[in-house]
Amino acid sequence: MTQSPAQVLASLGSQTYPVPDLSLLDKAERAFKWTLEIDVTLKPKWTSSLVLVQIEEKPFAKGSCRSAHKLRVLTFSDEFEYVAKFSTKKAVRDQYFMDVLMQTFCSKWSELYNSYNPPKKITFLPSFVLELVDRPDRPVCGGDRNIKRHCDRRCLNLRMILSNLLLVAIGTN
Repeated sequence: MTQSPAQVLASLGSQTYPVPDLSLLDKAERAFKWTLEIDVTLKPKWTSSLVLVQIEEKPFAKGSCRSAHKLRVLTFSDEFEYVAKFSTKKAVRDQYFMDVLMQTFCSKWSELYNSYNPPKKITFLPSFVLELVDRPDRPVCGGDRNIKRHCDRRCLNLRMILSNLLLVAIGTN
């Protein structure tokens, strides 16, 4: 059964229209999101964009080096959950950029490795730096997507390697 034009107009006029959820703006703050792209010549290029974020005050995880906080990037239209990582020790701003630089280069190398069809592929999450411009001294933190499945995390920082070598050396005496 088809509707008359008058019925169609009447049904259009009685619709409810979406209203934005303004509670999302509670505790929102501005941040520069710094991302890194590496081209085929392996030349790095940093870009920044202004985004609106919400970072939970209480961390959901804390280690000896970093605390992890739930992060919502309100400017993105995707449905991903993100993690903001703050250093638990006094960190230099450049340290966060170096972390993203290393992770991005490792991602490039893993693409090459994966092109040889290994038995287990290697994947690195895209990461970024957030510069929180509304906070005093404009602190920075690392950010990446939150993954909800189990993954093997390989941490190969120099301090851990040297500690393990020292333990092996002491144990062999």
